[in-house]
Amino acid sequence: MKIGVIADDLTGAMDTGVQFAKYGLKTVLRLDNRNIPSQEVEIINTDSRETSVDLARKRMFDAVSSLRGRLLFKKIDSTLRGHLDAEITTILNASSFQKAIICPAVIEQGRMVLEAQLWIDEQPLHKTAFAHDPTWPAHTSRIQDRFHGDIAGIPLSVVRSGKTNLRTRLQFSKEHILVPSVTSGTDLVHIAEAIISTNILPCGAFALARAWIAVLTNREPNNKKLRTSMRHPVLFVSGSHHPRTHEQLRVLINSQDIIEIVVTTNAPEFNNHVSKMPKLKELQNKSILIRSPIEDVLSNKEKSAIQNGLATITKSIIETYPINALVVCGGDTASSLLRVLSSETINIHGEIVPGFPFGTLQGGIGENLPILTKAGGFGTPEILTNSFN
Repeated sequence: MKIGVIADDLTGAMDTGVQFAKYGLKTVLRLDNRNIPSQEVEIINTDSRETSVDLARKRMFDAVSSLRGRLLFKKIDSTLRGHLDAEITTILNASSFQKAIICPAVIEQGRMVLEAQLWIDEQPLHKTAFAHDPTWPAHTSRIQDRFHGDIAGIPLSVVRSGKTNLRTRLQFSKEHILVPSVTSGTDLVHIAEAIISTNILPCGAFALARAWIAVLTNREPNNKKLRTSMRHPVLFVSGSHHPRTHEQLRVLINSQDIIEIVVTTNAPEFNNHVSKMPKLKELQNKSILIRSPIEDVLSNKEKSAIQNGLATITKSIIETYPINALVVCGGDTASSLLRVLSSETINIHGEIVPGFPFGTLQGGIGENLPILTKAGGFGTPEILTNSFN
């Protein structure tokens, strides 16, 4: 079985890829265009969430071409960020798929779809913190507002009417974009069963990927909690501005012995951080946190400067100290960092807890370094602290 996954950011690529790894499939996330040994599951991160729409289309077309001959899964953001319409339309035009099913629901994270509207923790999307996202503010919870073509909502009653009835409804719908209601994990399984061996492209968050691969393989997953070498010194890097990540960092700082470095756009201050990095003996029972300021970054220029600063300091630390693991919060941060490290791939092994995947870096600086990634809006307040256990 050969599967290809296309994601538009790195944390999404990781938390989706881990679903395949849990079913025993060798899963690799490609970080550049170099040839790598073929694996059962290959993931391409187009890193297109914050690019222009034209560049997003080009990267999507290239990804489809690169994954030709594989079963395709399109990872989308569970809060609908990104160039959804342009990217999914490009895949449909560049492949044999005629329709796409849109399913951002992640029930365990309180994210469900009802009557083609996305709800998070019992609130419509535009009433949550994602309404203040600096790049993709959620102005509506209506999924149809993110698409220009014909779109059809699939009622919950139809989703639960049986595989045959649901498949018939999906295949004979005149619309090309289909949005089923999902309020339980079983609903996701119904959808996966209905679209297997059809011309319908699965587009969803990691929860749909989990249901889809379960149906494809007819196996039981390995849900054992992975144990990593999460002992000091661990390097935490965060460029996320989501309030949930800020809370997680506060809990981490209050519960662990952490050396904290806040990266700003001030060049002298940045150089000062680099020159005053801790001595090796100071890290015997400590870890390091490198983070962006809590305040919102107002301009793209400031944001880019801080991302570059985070990556540069991280590279210096990895080159200088025997870091036991790298933990990165935020997809843009992770992409910027891995480019600076010249990493080629991530071999994905599993997850510490749901939404907190674990792999190892291959190629470049940090070869074989364990890496854990977390999307900004995911996780309990204690998720970073508990990673030490």
